[in-house]
Amino acid sequence: MHNTLTREQLDRWIQDLSRRLQPQVANARPGDIMDAISQEVDQVGTSVAARDRDYFNDQIRALGEELGCLGAGKADPAP
Repeated sequence: MHNTLTREQLDRWIQDLSRRLQPQVANARPGDIMDAISQEVDQVGTSVAARDRDYFNDQIRALGEELGCLGAGKADPAP
């Protein structure tokens, strides 16, 4: 049997992820931050209940926007 996370647990996980990624944001390209988010999401994604997947995806999108790696005109800077 596979345990699913509650919304409260998902929120705490996303907050923790945000805290862990903050030090990288200043020195990384937006695409690199999204790759890091994607790797983390892959680890927990199977623990998200079907009824909460849209909510989870919305929260991950909001995190990407908060960290500056999603949104219009947020392309990676030229090397």
